[in-house]
Amino acid sequence: MKEKIKKEDTKKDEINATENLNDKEMKKPFSKIVFKTIRIIFLVIGILIICLAIVGYEFVSKVIEDAPNIDPKQMHTLLSEHSIIYDARGEEFEIIQTLEFRESIEISRIPDQV
Repeated sequence: MKEKIKKEDTKKDEINATENLNDKEMKKPFSKIVFKTIRIIFLVIGILIICLAIVGYEFVSKVIEDAPNIDPKQMHTLLSEHSIIYDARGEEFEIIQTLEFRESIEISRIPDQV
């Protein structure tokens, strides 16, 4: 009979010990759980930002690599200007306009107030 009581007591102690462990795990402070979650979120966001920065850098470097060389002396030919068509007598026949209406002039023709 004493052996039965001892076995029952040991079983009760084991059950109580596991319940205490479960209670401790469940009683983790809420702030620790929130802090851990926020830390994981910031880590994921940081990794995404780094990946986007790398992709952006690669894209910009590829665009710069493929861009044509520009000669500063020929800059006026690169600007959008309208075309003037002259007839056989040298008179203005037609003006073909682009999206912008530009005309290259010399700096001496620009007023001082500008």
